[in-house]
Amino acid sequence: MKKTFHLCLASHDEVMFRSEADLNHGFNCLAVAAIETDTRVLAEAHLTTHFHTEVQTECVTSFMKQRRYAYTRYFNAKYHRKGRLGEKNYFQTELIGNKRISTCAYYIMRQGIHHGLSETAFAYEHCSANAIYRKELGKATPGQATMPAEKRYAYLPDERILPVAYRMNENGLLLREDIIDYQYVEDIIHTPQNFLFNMNRKLDNKWVDEQLEEDENAIVITPELLEQGVQMETVPSNPRTRMLSDLEMCALIDNYFVRKYKKGSDITIYDLSVKGRQAIGNDIWQCFRENWATLPKQWRIICQGTVTTTDQIRRCVVI
Repeated sequence: MKKTFHLCLASHDEVMFRSEADLNHGFNCLAVAAIETDTRVLAEAHLTTHFHTEVQTECVTSFMKQRRYAYTRYFNAKYHRKGRLGEKNYFQTELIGNKRISTCAYYIMRQGIHHGLSETAFAYEHCSANAIYRKELGKATPGQATMPAEKRYAYLPDERILPVAYRMNENGLLLREDIIDYQYVEDIIHTPQNFLFNMNRKLDNKWVDEQLEEDENAIVITPELLEQGVQMETVPSNPRTRMLSDLEMCALIDNYFVRKYKKGSDITIYDLSVKGRQAIGNDIWQCFRENWATLPKQWRIICQGTVTTTDQIRRCVVI
């Protein structure tokens, strides 16, 4: 019998997704694992240092093992890295009752806002928010360009071949609306109006009260519970500044600083020694403090007016 779970795997010391392509592949690994383990995916969000998933499955272990193994193989091969990716253990919470299932789904789909990555939940594309009520919210995309069937294997773990019913866009991403069981989610949300209201609703004690009304004995779903083990980045309070995203930081490192320190078209941050990575970290810190003129124009445009932290630099240069 399938049970419903919230699952979260985090990585404290290094980012797990260094680019948009990595985030896309991470979702594809989730999709293939779900298909092959007969797992129903209700909600998901991928961020650079962790991912959240809400699923109904008979075997959490098989689903997570297959998903994690496939993505780790991809990441290690791409970046010349070895070993386990992410923390040893993932966080798992069983969800009992529709209120807890819907509350968890809303929270997961609001990750872009929660982590200061977007102004609205729908603006963060690496989550399932835009897979719900697509027709009613004017998001249906008939005739969307899709990847030819003979080329899709290159974007799937272990070059899997999936039925053509699972569509893939031109960026190599399986379409979320084909993977997410949006009909099940819509059934427990009831209406598009409820969906929009709760996607923009303030996180307060009313969320807790509604869950207790349904079942006062089950675990109450809160942001603190779902974010166990996830290190939160402080969002700048000055509205004139913004936090440089991990993706932007990794692009700066991978496409500029790594090439500056070691020649070669396929060199990655993992090919550098610890001292080399530390030197890059020091260079970046100095750039953000005082020495923007040392960066090429394209990077000055991206980085100027942003802020960073030592924790962000450390996880992006892997020190």
